[in-house]
Amino acid sequence: MAKRKYGMKASKETRKTKRGRTAPEEPQILPAVPERLLVYLAIVSLALPNIIFSGTYWFQTLHLMKWVVAMTPVAVMALVGGYRLIRYGPGRVGFRLEGFGFIWFILLLYITVQPFWADLTSIPTFIREWFFFASMLGLYLFCRSADRQVWKTWLKWILLFAGLNAATNMVFAELQARDMVSGIPFIAQTPGHYIGNTGQKNMFGLWCAISLLGLFYLWLTETFKETGKRSLHVAHWLAIGLMPMIIWALLNTGSRSSILAFIGGIVMLVVGLWRAGQMWHPRKVMSLLVLLLVVLGGIVVTGHGMGKFKGFLEMVSDPGRIGGRNGIWATSWTMFAEQPWEGVGLGHFKLNYLEAQRKMFDRFDGMKWQFTNWAHNEYLQWFCEAGVVGGMILVGLVLWWLISYFRALLRRQALSLEAIYGNALLSMIWFDALWTRPFHRIEDALWLSFGFALANPELLRTPRRLAELLRRPLLNRTMGVVMVASALIGLVLLGQGMVADRKLAVAVRTREASTQRGLIKESSEALLFRDNAERQMAYHYIALGQAAENEKILKSGVARLDAYFRKRPHSRELRRLMKYYGMLGAKDRLQELTDYLKPGSYTIRRKPKDSSGPDGS
Repeated sequence: MAKRKYGMKASKETRKTKRGRTAPEEPQILPAVPERLLVYLAIVSLALPNIIFSGTYWFQTLHLMKWVVAMTPVAVMALVGGYRLIRYGPGRVGFRLEGFGFIWFILLLYITVQPFWADLTSIPTFIREWFFFASMLGLYLFCRSADRQVWKTWLKWILLFAGLNAATNMVFAELQARDMVSGIPFIAQTPGHYIGNTGQKNMFGLWCAISLLGLFYLWLTETFKETGKRSLHVAHWLAIGLMPMIIWALLNTGSRSSILAFIGGIVMLVVGLWRAGQMWHPRKVMSLLVLLLVVLGGIVVTGHGMGKFKGFLEMVSDPGRIGGRNGIWATSWTMFAEQPWEGVGLGHFKLNYLEAQRKMFDRFDGMKWQFTNWAHNEYLQWFCEAGVVGGMILVGLVLWWLISYFRALLRRQALSLEAIYGNALLSMIWFDALWTRPFHRIEDALWLSFGFALANPELLRTPRRLAELLRRPLLNRTMGVVMVASALIGLVLLGQGMVADRKLAVAVRTREASTQRGLIKESSEALLFRDNAERQMAYHYIALGQAAENEKILKSGVARLDAYFRKRPHSRELRRLMKYYGMLGAKDRLQELTDYLKPGSYTIRRKPKDSSGPDGS
């Protein structure tokens, strides 16, 4: 290659060779997504959604805006990155499709064609879950393709913003526990529940664990002090100051899975730093343990939230129930055994739970009847939904990362601080997945993608022949087309869904029957949330029939609710259908519905002539 004289400026188009001839200038490599844009989108998608509460303006008061805030930035990444990949090709764009991402893409294709053999009953549910899963893959691919210096510079800010989010959620949870949230529009109206704006205690616990691990990483490695700028010392001490607040919140959730997962994440972080020869400050590790004990002592002394720890005592006194999960896992295994190869379909675990539980009682009659949307074990749920093939692909990806990680530890491989943090984060989330549902909340699941993006570049090696295949322009441009098309379709569907959701919110507040019916009908045209409209239309006719004392209208509403139940079985609709069929004297259908209950836990008796109660009890 020709040398350029020092200080001479080369032409944009050409450069001088030794013989004086001109040659084309080497094209500049463009990032798939411009650095600043990628970072800002990642901060919004990762650090903001858990604090979002949609509010009563929307029909879905908790989750809708979380989905918007979490997935819209990823869609923007896909539009920008996909467009650049289509226009310039992989030779000009720094987009790296490697083995792990390619297998993940194959898994996405597999679940895309799964409806051809799986008996799906709710297309809206499948499509929502598909976009959740595609968003996880998209975030991984673009964060994985970014230059390593990007995360060396910006990771600390993402972790700090996440810590601020969790600390604010702690304040919200304290107000909820004291029944002081009435009239505050930006806090979930759940008095008596210590959940912040996350919607559920295990999810709040996991979010505290994720953010706390990040803050401890910042403290342990003194990342904010690397530059020597005094202004960044404020951020360093802010991160330290947030830690006691989030520890308090984590312990007060009483989430056993989250607390144990956090401890495991800390262990893997410290071991990773030690084996890689990085600084890890044993005194700081001990001080964290002291801080945990001090906060726990404060909870014991004040008695604040001690009732939340009864779950730990139950696990000791009755370990066979596994915290109430034995019946759920037995039902999940029954569901998998019924359709091991086909799977029930993405997002359809909850829609097959009642039927699987009915069959489970034939095998394990000592189990407790219950209803849940999740298997409380992501591995087991994935096998139920995706079948053996989809489950094995997922397990294969996890094992590839895990084996590579432990090999790096044994060999004392010199990993970067960012990769060490990514491995600790992954270890924590995958352990939590043994007991709860981190993949099914997009605001937490995206952190799994981010962890892989940080860890994989220094751990995984794509086989040479596969790497050559993945560099082909046609394949990469095809990926670009898929990204752009998926992002555009997703944004359109989400926009339609938001309009429909708002119409449902207005409908349930109006007292004019024709207006309500019209709004519900209009909202049913949006594919993503059509199921919500179908349910509300059924309740509309039931309420109208009861108000007008018109049995024909009431039966029409009950028939609509029954049709909805057959597609999306839920304990809520099961109870109401049993009530209404009892009122209508439909004994045959009532008998069919009671088959979902535990045998021996119910009776069907004839209604006394002077009674207006239901037939079933």
